[in-house]
Amino acid sequence: MKIKPVCNSYAAQRGRLLQYLQEKGAITTLQARHELAVMHPAGRVKELRDSGHPILTYWAFDVDSAGVRHRQGLYVLQVGGKHD
Repeated sequence: MKIKPVCNSYAAQRGRLLQYLQEKGAITTLQARHELAVMHPAGRVKELRDSGHPILTYWAFDVDSAGVRHRQGLYVLQVGGKHD
């Protein structure tokens, strides 16, 4: 789901991130940055959590485009979507 964003407001970033999580179930920090143009995924995830979305964080390792290994967040939307 690599997209070219029309708008890069926090609300638009949250929307892209939530849509991806609803479709795929999980995303890493690097995926969010490169595929969704969300440069601070942790901040957007916190905002989604604050609005009631049950998102868990796990730690994962991945290699960036320069070949450097990074510990990063793996964000997982819990089954059931949103708590009221």
